[in-house]
Amino acid sequence: MTISRLFKSIACVTLVLASVPAHAQETIVGLWGFGGCDDASNIEYQGHTLAAYSGDGGIEIISQEITPISGSDWLYVRTDQHDPAPSLMREKDGFLEQAWPKTEPNTTAETEALHASLSSGALTPEVVPEAFNIDRGETCPSLPLPQSLVMGEALAVLKDLDAAVSDCREAVARCPGNLFRVADVSGDGELSVAEIARIIRASVSIGTAMDTKVSEGQRVVAATSAAALAPIASGAIMHSFDYDRSGSLSFDELLSERLPVEFSETEKMRFDVSNWVKAISDGAKTAAGAGAMLLQR
Repeated sequence: MTISRLFKSIACVTLVLASVPAHAQETIVGLWGFGGCDDASNIEYQGHTLAAYSGDGGIEIISQEITPISGSDWLYVRTDQHDPAPSLMREKDGFLEQAWPKTEPNTTAETEALHASLSSGALTPEVVPEAFNIDRGETCPSLPLPQSLVMGEALAVLKDLDAAVSDCREAVARCPGNLFRVADVSGDGELSVAEIARIIRASVSIGTAMDTKVSEGQRVVAATSAAALAPIASGAIMHSFDYDRSGSLSFDELLSERLPVEFSETEKMRFDVSNWVKAISDGAKTAAGAGAMLLQR
């Protein structure tokens, strides 16, 4: 059982900016197979600020706060300060090692003590090996073909969002541009209808995966309907913001008038990707309605 399985029941997905050295962070980012790379259910994506894996109904996402431990190659991982199952993680010899205590705390005081012990390096598998479960994942080049066809696009967008969130930690003022570039697949500085549709499809897929109240069948229906919804919504968005009638959207057309004046390099923010995804999904539904009206004219 990986750490992803332990945290699978978490309902609220919040991506928190983590203070992790770039070299430590980069070595853990990628696809890891805990039991091989042939079965998608064994594969986990470890990002800068999140972990995600392919569940039966789509991508399952777990938020993480990742912090280096002084004098150790382990990274301290938790979902929030009240997480009853914090863990440790590191890349070693080309493998991703995840270690979590065999016994979860029962009280607030025990939880605080466990967090303090793990984050300080006082409690590690080297110090007390019998206290931990340890799992070891191998690098996977990609998801198996069937799952890649279904979830590849959503996972690619999620990976780009994760990288954007990580960079926002370094410079908040770069954040809007980073998010724009997540959508700008061609890199030409303009968003086409196809590029907007891609973000909408992925957001609907990720958004429904994050909603614990949605059944697996409903997730499949949502993903299928998103394919039909996205072109209509994208066309409506293009009609709404394409001021120069170029047939594409620039960064200035889409965002410049909507950024707060005080948005600066020094501003500290807590970024919640689930809110971004929800906003895009809700906007897609609104835009689809507007697009349908335009098509009727």
